[in-house]
Amino acid sequence: MELEKYIVHNSVVKNIVETQISFDQDFNVPDSKPDIERIINKRGTVQVDSVRINDGKAQVSGVLTAAVLYLGDEAACMTGSMEFMESINAEVESADEKVQCDTRLEDLIVRVVNSRKINVRAVITVKLYSENMRMLNFRMSVQLRIPVCR
Repeated sequence: MELEKYIVHNSVVKNIVETQISFDQDFNVPDSKPDIERIINKRGTVQVDSVRINDGKAQVSGVLTAAVLYLGDEAACMTGSMEFMESINAEVESADEKVQCDTRLEDLIVRVVNSRKINVRAVITVKLYSENMRMLNFRMSVQLRIPVCR
C-alpha cells in the first residue's frame, strides 16, 4: 500500500474593518494655465503607499489625486494631490496574519471658487481584511492491486 500526502493552503478571513476619510482642499490654478470658466470633467484616483501594523492598529498612508478638465480661453487640465495617513483598529492578533487593503473613491465634488482657484471635496472608503493562512495536510492511501492467478 502506498501513502500519498497532499498539502492544501487555506486562507480564512478573520476580520473586516471599514472606515471613511473625507477631504476638503483648495487648489490654485498654475500661472501657466488659463483661467477657469467652466469645469467639463473630473476624475479621482486613490493610491495606497503602505499599510503598517503596530499593536493591533493599522496605519494606512497614501495619496488621493484629482484631475480636472476645464474650459477657459482654451481647454486645459490640472491635477492636485492630497496625502492621507489614517490609523485604523485592525485587531490583528499575530504576525502571521496577512492584512490586505482595498480603497474606493465614494464621492468627488469639484467647484470653482474663482477663476484661479478650485475647491475639491472627496470621500474615500478604506477596507482592511485580515487573513490567516492555514496549511492542511491530507493523507490518502492507495491500494495496490495484485493480480490473482488461477
